[in-house]
Amino acid sequence: MKIFISWSGELSQQLGNAFKDWIPDVLQAVHPYFTPEDIKKGERWGSEIARELEESKFGIFCVTRENLSSGWMNFEAGAISKNKDHSQVCPILFDLQPTDVTGPLQQFQATAFTKDDIYKLLQAINAKLETQAVSEDRLERQFERVWPQLEEDVRRILAAQAKPPHKTPIRKDRELLEEVLTLLREMKKSEQSDNGNSFVAKNQKEYAERYLIEYYIKMLKDIERGSMNVTSLLKCLQHIRQILLDILPFLRMPQQKILELQSELKSLSFNTEKEVPF
Repeated sequence: MKIFISWSGELSQQLGNAFKDWIPDVLQAVHPYFTPEDIKKGERWGSEIARELEESKFGIFCVTRENLSSGWMNFEAGAISKNKDHSQVCPILFDLQPTDVTGPLQQFQATAFTKDDIYKLLQAINAKLETQAVSEDRLERQFERVWPQLEEDVRRILAAQAKPPHKTPIRKDRELLEEVLTLLREMKKSEQSDNGNSFVAKNQKEYAERYLIEYYIKMLKDIERGSMNVTSLLKCLQHIRQILLDILPFLRMPQQKILELQSELKSLSFNTEKEVPF
């Protein structure tokens, strides 16, 4: 059985990699899918990752403070949850409380990184294996044997990334914008490649079209208010705006909504001479 491990950011990537190597030690019938690099998500989203999302019966999402607003993870969670096989989504929280989670991920029952919760997660995965499921006794024995290694690996990863609370790294708005734009463009390419019949195009179109464009507009307004900076960033955003204006007419949403978004995008100004603190 395939499970999809979703991550965003360096810390989340390391944690996801630890789970990828560990889960088959408990359940040999499980085959985790884990993209090794962010760039591959952008380059191959429309084909390989979309296929893996469709074929996976379980999704594990490594949620850290630095990726709470990740467009990738929210997008992938929505895709898996709407799988025709009723796949299950499980966010694993690292140094977070369930109340910290916002956006689409908050609708799913979160798992804390504790021995009891991770064992329950393995029980849920085992139940999805159906005829390949192992007995409860065997699952417990296997889990007890390998849990110390995962616990040590995760503690080591978290300790290496630890920083004082007031210095917790927050992803820059520029990084979020680039991720959002990549998601939208890749979904559009996926739709064009198979005439809109892809699994992702069918199940995630409304979320991607509306959330991503509206988020982009919000970021531009933040720039205009003076909460962001750098002339080069403004010029880059001008280019992104044109891309969005080109894409808008082809999106499947009410015509009135398209007109409203076009009007908002066109009304935004870019004063590249204005100095704004970063």
